[in-house]
Formats: sequence, C-alpha cells, structure tokens
Amino acid sequence: MRRSRYLKPIILSFFFFALLILGVFGTSQNVKAATITGNEIDDGIKNWTTQGNSQVGQKTIGNGLSLGYTFGLANDANGKVTKGNDTTVATNSTQPTTNSSNNLSFSKINIFLNDNGNYKASQFQSGGTLNTNIKPENVSLSSIDFGIVFSPTAAASNSTVKDYALLLNMTGKKYYVGTDANGNQASKVVGNYSKDGHTFLMEILLRVSPGNSAFVQRELYVKNTSGTPQSFGIFYGEDTTLSTYDTVHVKDLGNKNGVYIEDGSYKLMVSNNVPDGFTKYTGVRYNSNGMSWLQKLTNPTNFSGSGDEANNNPYGTDLTLGSDSAYTLMWPYTTNLQPDETAHFNSGMGVTESPYSVPVAQKTFTNETSTDGKNRVGDKLKFKLKMGNYGYKSQWNFSNIEDKIPDGLQIDPNSIKKINQSGTSTSIDSSAYDATTKTLNAPVNLSLTDGQEASVTFEATITSDADGSTVTNTGDFLGTDPNTDNGVTKTYSSSVDIPVEGNPYKDSFTQQIKNSKDSDWGTTAKGSKGDTINFQNTYTVKSNSTDSLKAATASFINKLPTGLTADGSATFTFSNGTASYTSSIENGTIIVPSLAPGDSVTVTYSATVTGDAGTTLYNDATLSGGKTSSGVSLGTLTTNQTELNIENMIGFTSIPTKIDFGTVHMAGKEKTLSNVSTDGQLIVNNSSSVPYNVTVSYDNADSETQIKDPLTGTVLDPSADTGLLFLKQRSSAATDSGTWQTVDATGTKIRTSSFTGNQDLTNYVGVGDWQLKLSPTTNPGGYSGKITWNISDSI
Repeated sequence: MRRSRYLKPIILSFFFFALLILGVFGTSQNVKAATITGNEIDDGIKNWTTQGNSQVGQKTIGNGLSLGYTFGLANDANGKVTKGNDTTVATNSTQPTTNSSNNLSFSKINIFLNDNGNYKASQFQSGGTLNTNIKPENVSLSSIDFGIVFSPTAAASNSTVKDYALLLNMTGKKYYVGTDANGNQASKVVGNYSKDGHTFLMEILLRVSPGNSAFVQRELYVKNTSGTPQSFGIFYGEDTTLSTYDTVHVKDLGNKNGVYIEDGSYKLMVSNNVPDGFTKYTGVRYNSNGMSWLQKLTNPTNFSGSGDEANNNPYGTDLTLGSDSAYTLMWPYTTNLQPDETAHFNSGMGVTESPYSVPVAQKTFTNETSTDGKNRVGDKLKFKLKMGNYGYKSQWNFSNIEDKIPDGLQIDPNSIKKINQSGTSTSIDSSAYDATTKTLNAPVNLSLTDGQEASVTFEATITSDADGSTVTNTGDFLGTDPNTDNGVTKTYSSSVDIPVEGNPYKDSFTQQIKNSKDSDWGTTAKGSKGDTINFQNTYTVKSNSTDSLKAATASFINKLPTGLTADGSATFTFSNGTASYTSSIENGTIIVPSLAPGDSVTVTYSATVTGDAGTTLYNDATLSGGKTSSGVSLGTLTTNQTELNIENMIGFTSIPTKIDFGTVHMAGKEKTLSNVSTDGQLIVNNSSSVPYNVTVSYDNADSETQIKDPLTGTVLDPSADTGLLFLKQRSSAATDSGTWQTVDATGTKIRTSSFTGNQDLTNYVGVGDWQLKLSPTTNPGGYSGKITWNISDSI
C-alpha cells in the first residue's frame, strides 16, 4: 500500500514532463489550472473581489420599493430583507436525500422585491419566508436554474434536475462582487464544470441592465477549457411564486419577448430584450412528483423543438392553464465551441408593484448587405431601438431617442422611422439628425402601457473609419413615468457592438461642402435660393494599404437631392500627376487610372440652390464596382453625409399633425386627460440672430377652432372655470419639470425663456405635455379642434 501511494505522483510527474517535451516539438495539449481567479472571462466588470458570504444588490424603483438580487438567502425569519451574509453561497450544490428529486440547493439565483424592507419572493422558497427554521439550502429549492444538455435531441420527457442541472456538476466555486459602470452592484459565482468528458469554466452573473432600469440580467458564460470543440444546449427553469402567492399563471409578454406573472399587487416579467437573450420559452405546470423542464417542447418533443413563442401570442395569453406554474427559457444549441472560446446566454428579469412602469431599452442591428454574418466596410446596417414597458397597471411616456452616431457609421437621414404600439411605421423628418454633431434626436411621443413597445429604426453604412475595429453605438431612451416621477425625465441606454472585418486594402472616401461665398470647407453649409454650392470629394488609398485600386473599375456617382441642380461637369484631379479630366457627376464616371498606396483622386463640382427656404438637404457620393489590383471587390463605398440648410426664412417647417388624448368614461365626474401621443414634429427655421418666442393658442369661443364633436356639433365644456386645454410650460429646457398653463386665445409660451436659431422643439409638446380638463357633464363623442402656433420676436 505504501509503495502504491507514492507510485501515482511519480507516474504523473513523468506524464507532465512528456507533455512538455511534446510541446517543444509542436504537439499541443490544453491543460487548464483548476484554480479560479474570477478574471478568466471578460464580462465587462473589472473590479471583482472574492467574498466569503453573499451580498444583496438593490436597484431603486421608487417610494421605498426596490428590486433586490443576490445568490442565496436574502431574508430573515420575520420576512425582512437582509444584507445577505449567506456563507453557503459557494457550497457545492446538492440534491436533498429526502423529499422531491426536483430540489436543488446552494448558489441559487434569488431575485425579489424589497417593499419598504419586506421580502417579496419571485421564485418558490421552501419552508416559507416566515418560518423561524428557514435555511439557506431552501432558497429557490424547487427551481433548476441553468440546465445543460449535450444533444440537440435531448428528450423533453426526462429533463430533470438530476440529469441536467448545471450547478450539480460545478466544483471549486467562488463568489465575487463588483460594480458596473452605473455604480450598481454585480455578483457572480464561478466554478469548473465536468461531466461525461465535457469540461468548462462556468460563470453565473447577476447585474442590473446596462440601461440602468429596474431590470436584472441573469447571465451565463461558458468557456471551453477542454482541448476539443464542444457542443451543448442551455436552458433555464424556475418554479414561480409572487410574494407569498404560489398559484399564479404564467402569461406571454407578446411579440415573442418572454413571460410574466402577476397577483393583483405585484408583477414579475422575464424578457429576452437583452444581448444574447433566449429564443424559446414555455409556461408549464409544475409537477412536484417529477418535474421535466423541457416537457412542453413540440415539433419535435426534444431540445430542438418549439415553445410557446412559436404561437406568436398576444400580450396576456395564459401559457400554463394550471394552478402551480413554472417557466422554461431556451437558447439556440451551441455547436463546436472551440477551445478557450466563450459562449454567452442571457435573460432579463424584473419585479414591480402597481403602478410602476419598468422601461426596458434594447438596441439591435441587422446587416442588409452581408450574407455570411460578417460586417465589412460598405455594408448597410439597419438599426432598431426598441423600448418596452413591462410595468404593472402602469404608463411610460416615451418622449424621444438620442443616438450619437460614432465614427465608422454614416446614417441615412431619410431612413428614420417610428413604429408605434400597433406596429404602424411612419417616417421621421430628416431634420431629426444633426450632421454637425452626428446626433440623432428622434421624437417618439407615445404613451406605453403594460406590455406595449415602440421603436425607432434607421439605416447606416459602415465607412472605412471602422475597418478592422469594433464600433460601439449607444442609444439613449428618454421619457417619464407620470405616476411616479413627478414629470422628471429619466434616461435609459442600450448599446450594440459592430465588429468590422479588417481588410489589407486601406482607403478613405470623404465629402465636403461650402457656399461659394464662404472660404472654409466643412460638412454643413447654409445657402439661399440661387446660391452656388461647391462640393469636394476625395478618395484615397491609404499609405499603409497593401494593395492598389485597379484602373478603370470604380464608378463615381453623386445623385444630387431635389433642391440642387448641377452646374456643368465635375473635375477629377489625381495626386500622382495623372492628367485631370471632367465628366458628369450623376450618371457614373469610371476612374481610369490606378491608385497606388498614398495616391488619391479629388472630385470637385458645383450646384445651384433651387429648393425652398426652410429645407435641409442631405447628400453623399458613392464609389461602386471597384476592385483592387489583387482582384478583391470593394462593393459600394459611401462618403460621409453633408448638410445644406436653405435659409432666408423665419417660420415653422413642421408642426404637430395630431395631439391625441385617448378615450375616457366620464361617469359624471370631472376628468383630467393627459395626451397619449403627439404625431409630427415642431421645427422652427430662423436664420436671424434675434431671439424669439414660440406660443400656442386656442380659442374656445371660435366655432372654427373649438373642440367639438363633428357629428353632433357638441362643444367640449371646460372643467369649472379653470380652462379646458393646458400645456406644460418649461422655463429653460425641455427636460424641466414645467408648470401647467392654460392655453387660450391670447397665446401661451411653450418656454418662458426665448429661443435663437433653428430649433427642433418637439420635446416641448410631446406625450404627457398636454392636458384636457373635462366637465362632469361632458357628452360622449369623438371630439377634435384646432390650435394655432406663432413665432414672435422676444422683447
């Protein structure tokens, strides 16, 4: 016995020595250390510290209400929220030897509602939160949390905790706490996973959505620590409860977004509006005698099957049809994850109380050019910025989206659209984009109730500035919760990363503009009808390029917008001394000479302003059909946008077309209605330097403008003698909380301080910025009226 005890380490020593010798001669074998540091996976948080006991994170909702999140126990025997202090958080997970085989203990995710210090559970807690004998191992005892399968045809009928629970095969676990960029706590459990020849490093992470709403992301990172590619499928299962109410039905969020439950006071929602969110989900009956978490998958009845998302259910569809409910989330099967590569899986979870809204922002993009999933210079991308409200008996007044377009992307200002709650798409005026600052300020002005969402979309082209880099684009979503925010505007954000393939051929393509009366070139210019506008385009093969532009392949085109008429031909001048020539700019011109690294061609031409004052014209040029000397096709390259403002006008270029106050049942009571949407924009073109005021007026005594039912002629009566129509007047900025002022025939300023120059004032007159105060005697009907806008010099 003694000899065999020492024989094993000697054999291992020779074994590892042999591996080292083989490595020198080119044979490799991945051998990963079992010690975990917490830095093995780049999850975006840099200040992780290991902890011996759990800590509770809190995200404030308002008025003593907050969303809590941690691993392990978070309440005491009296049902009060604690700071955590669960010393078993990194204990190896086990199944109890007694009771149900469904159960699983330790390192369990715990997301809950903190209602003024009272713990409100969102997953079933064994033993009851008021039990004096409550134990850490009972936290979320009947939920599987993350599960893993190793075949896309893993049977749905036998998807139990014993077979598929990820936590059961994690060892060497460590618990870490850090903070995100917004100062919110994040926590994670990291451990080694091994089963049936599959070895991974697993990281389970909890953090507040980067958009900073009361929405916690439950994330799983899976790093392949073996020496061979690995394939697997990930799902997540939870036994639901809400506060102390266990018999709640799981319902569909609609639009294939996920699920929710509600009990009359509280609401829990689980959404895939997060990066790498789940693609399938089911609401299921919980079976205490033997729970199969994939039981509801169909066509086929295994991991490859479909869930409730396949039905494209409307918001509120009951998915469980049973008293004791649960839900399962699933992600696409991962195939051939390479050694040292990491896969990411994510779901967002929020819990709230009536009448709080839960705004969740999401920004995504699709490549409309590429067919292989890769992004390249010249590709056209379509971005979608979506805001959903997952609150409970709530309202979110979605005012606008601000998006700073980064270098490497060129937006098409004529592609901006708004999609409302019913899916109807309308165009947003191109003036919502400021080419000088490269900032989009898109008005939305819609009131979102529970389960509703609205979006803004636009198209952009990848420019050469992005070559070989990752471009990050962030959208800011602004709005108010009229029930809880007291008119204060809140901002939520969502980002998307666009990795762009590198190309050994390096180039740039730019456009500049100026009025012929000016001396300096730029990306914007001002002009009046009859003025001459000069353009200058430069295409350069950068000096660090390893390839050249092949002669007689690239076609240059600049299709001038309506409002500009070309003056003669364009002149093509080459930096390498090749003779210049002239040609049309709108019908396509072949660039005849080749361009070596460091060479460029400059195209200059002029146009006359023929458009109307108050118009903004956007313009870019394209270079298509080009090839490098090695035969690589360049596709279609696009310059940056230039902007021409046609001025010599003081007035409105756009006014709202509709201010909608929705519907109401009077019931013989006085009512105050806030507008639920504003269609159109309020835009002023003012080329003078004189300060001015913008006012709006309404004359309730004028039969041409008064608000009345066109079918019956009935006129709306004001409430008592306080007035009928009101505007939230600001003092100096659209984000001010404002005060309510009567709108009457004399005119009401939208802002007490004056304006100067061109202005987009839509955010002063958007959703929630208007009120109607109705008399108890108001007759039923459909009412409409007219308001008048005015601009006057500030005195």
